[in-house]
Amino acid sequence: MKEAKILVVEDEALVALHLEQRLQMLGHSVVGTAFSGTDALEQTAAHLPDLVLMDINLGRGISGIEAAQQINRILDIPVVFVTAHSDDAILQKANAAGPYGYVLKPFEDSALRVTIEIALHKHELDQERTRILQERTRILEELEASIARVRTLRGLLPICSRCHKIRDDEGYWKRVEVYIQQHTDATCKHGICPDCLLNLYEFSEEARSRRMNGS
Repeated sequence: MKEAKILVVEDEALVALHLEQRLQMLGHSVVGTAFSGTDALEQTAAHLPDLVLMDINLGRGISGIEAAQQINRILDIPVVFVTAHSDDAILQKANAAGPYGYVLKPFEDSALRVTIEIALHKHELDQERTRILQERTRILEELEASIARVRTLRGLLPICSRCHKIRDDEGYWKRVEVYIQQHTDATCKHGICPDCLLNLYEFSEEARSRRMNGS
């Protein structure tokens, strides 16, 4: 069994001591003992254990369920509840915290060992699943960005040598700007190039000269 760093959260000192002893006998390392929900949050943030053994009823202050919810949300550390109650109402509330298992009091070493092993293994699988989903999202985003960058015209384009229209895959002849806008992300803007502007100017000057000469 893999050795784990475990934080014990139990408001009864004798029960907490018994849990520490059993965990050490099972080969685990107890990094601390908390006696309240607030203390559990502080020690979890300070020690960053592999797992938290949390009593559901912690007397005054925030409950074990509330503490477990914050530990799961903020620190992503698995919590196993230790409780003497197994009625449906309490378990339904406890399930909202997303625990990785339950240990019922009075507990046996075999049950404690199996529950901890399953919780640690399940958390490793959850982390790997999250990593795979994040990697998949990253790859998809990069792929979409690459597709957007390489969306260009390819292949041979039939172009009319007179009007310069382009024939599409369905056999229709379309103006160049229409074809480009339909097959790329570009937007066409009309203007006059310097050569055409010069030709237009020369043509206008020639036409005006002819009118003046009466020809």
